Amino acid sequence: MYIHPEQGDPIKNSMGFLAPEVNWMSWALSCLQLKKLYGEVELYTNALGKEVLIDRLNLPYTKVHMVLGEIKYEKQLWAFPKVYTYSLQEQPFIHIDGDVFMWEKMNHKLLNADLIAQNMETDNGFYDKIMTRLIESNTWFNESIQHHIQSKSSYAAYNAGIFGGHDIAFFKEYTNQAFELIDKNRDCFADIDLDKFNMIYEQYLFYCLSKERNKSVECYFPESVGEISTYEGFANFLEVPYQTKFIHMLGDYKRVEEVCVMLAKRLRQDYPEYYYRIIDECKKAGISPWFNCYSLYDINLKKFNLRSENLVLNQEAISQKSSFNYNWKDLYEVEKNQHIQMEQAFSSFSELFPAVFVKEKQIKIYVEETIQPDEDEIKAICQAPDCYKLGERQFPCDDLDLVLLELLTAPKTFEDLLHSLKDYFDEEEINSDPTTFYELISLRLKTGCSNNMYRIVKSSIDFSIN
Repeated sequence: MYIHPEQGDPIKNSMGFLAPEVNWMSWALSCLQLKKLYGEVELYTNALGKEVLIDRLNLPYTKVHMVLGEIKYEKQLWAFPKVYTYSLQEQPFIHIDGDVFMWEKMNHKLLNADLIAQNMETDNGFYDKIMTRLIESNTWFNESIQHHIQSKSSYAAYNAGIFGGHDIAFFKEYTNQAFELIDKNRDCFADIDLDKFNMIYEQYLFYCLSKERNKSVECYFPESVGEISTYEGFANFLEVPYQTKFIHMLGDYKRVEEVCVMLAKRLRQDYPEYYYRIIDECKKAGISPWFNCYSLYDINLKKFNLRSENLVLNQEAISQKSSFNYNWKDLYEVEKNQHIQMEQAFSSFSELFPAVFVKEKQIKIYVEETIQPDEDEIKAICQAPDCYKLGERQFPCDDLDLVLLELLTAPKTFEDLLHSLKDYFDEEEINSDPTTFYELISLRLKTGCSNNMYRIVKSSIDFSIN
C-alpha cells in the first residue's frame, strides 16, 4: 500500500474505487480474511498508508514495514510500489493485493512453488494493442521481451493479484529488469499510456522472463483467462462463502455499484466493528459517503449491530432523496438481517428447500420505454427500495423473473416454487438434469433477494425483525 503524497488527506483517496469508504472496506476485508486464515499478514507501506490502515482504522496487521516512503515515481505507475516490494524480499513470500479476498487457504502445492501467480492471461488482442502502441512510441524493451516479440508468439501475462514464490533469485532479476524498463523509457512517457504500461513491466515482463528462463509458474487458477476486460465471475459475492472462495475486484469491478454494495454487506456482516469504523473515520474527514444513508445516521460505534435506537434520522433530508414514503430505518434493519438469512438459506439445498420466500410489497414492475426491440430477454423493469442510497434501484426482468414475481405474490417454500415452475418448463428437460434446474432457480432467487425483490420469511435462522 503506497499513498502518493500529492493526494492530500490520505483517507480521501478512493484508489480507483467508487468511493473512499469502498476502498478502505476492500483493504479491511482483504486483511481480515488473510488474518483469519493464516494468523499473520504483513503490510508494506509509507507513512500515509500507515496513517489510514493502522492509526485510524486499526487493522490487525502483524507487522508493518515502513519501506515505501523514499521511493520516487510517477503516480500513474501504480504497480511500481508493488514491484519495489517484491524486490525487497529475501525469503519465500506471497504478495496479495488489497482488493483480493480469500475464504480458504491456498493448497500445499501452490504455497511451495518456486513462482506463484493468480492466473495466466491469454487475451492476445488486449496485449497486442498495448504493445503495438509502445513499439510505435519507440519504447525500449529488455532482451526477454524482445525475444518474445521476435518469436511471433501470442502475447500472454501473469495476473499479479497473487504473486510470489520460493525463487528469490528470479524475483531479484525480474524486479531489476522492471526498474530498467521504467528508467530507460522515461523520456517517452509523454507518448505512453502509463496506465497500460503498468501491466507490461509487472505482468508481461514476468511472463517473458519466466519463459526465457524456462521457469514453471504455479497459478491459483490453473485455467488461463482469455477475456481480461471482463474477468467474468471474479467478483461474485453472491456465492460467498460457500461456493465462491476467492474474489479479486480488479479493473472496472471497483466501480460497479452492485459489486461495491455486496463488498460493503460482506464486511458489515463479518466484521461490523471495522465496517462502522471506516464509515465513522470517513465522516470525520469530511467525506460525504457514497452510501448516503450514513450521511443521515449518527452511528453509535459502541453498538456495532446498529439497532434502531442507535440511529438518528433526518426525515427532511430523506424526503429530498426519494418521492416514496419508506421507513428507511426499519428497512436498513430488515435488509441487514435478510442478508444473513439469505446466506444461510443458500448455503446448501438442505437449507434452501424449507426456506419460505415472498415478493417484497414495496417493489414496482413496469415496462421501460428505453428497452430496445432487439433486447429479447428484457421484458420489464423492477424498481425496489435501496436503503444504502435512500432511493430506488432498478433491475431488468426477463420472463423467468416475471414468473417468479407472480408466483411469489403468496409465500412459497423453495420446494413448492420448483413444483409450480414445472408448468413453465419442459418436463423432460427438467427430469434429464434436475440439478441444473435447481441451480438456475436458486441463483435467480438469490439475486432477487440481494436486490430486495424477494424476502425470506422463514428459514433455519429465526430473527425478530422490526
